[in-house]
Amino acid sequence: MLFMQAKGLFSLAEITEEDAMSFFTDLSGMIALSNQYRKEVTAIFKAELFLLYLEISVENLITHHLILFHAHIFDTMFSRF
Repeated sequence: MLFMQAKGLFSLAEITEEDAMSFFTDLSGMIALSNQYRKEVTAIFKAELFLLYLEISVENLITHHLILFHAHIFDTMFSRF
């Protein structure tokens, strides 16, 4: 992010693909960072995506259980009629 902030970009919404690629390439468009650096960044992105997946999965699971719970309550309340 420090690289992007130095370019005057302070939020993710401002960062374009060209801006992101400029971090990894030199002025001629050639790869400027080592392959190991690429692997490390890729691993971080994959870990972030996995955590996001887990967060969404847990949220969906909780929502699903809440829906089932409310359905059970509704069914219990109106089964007397």
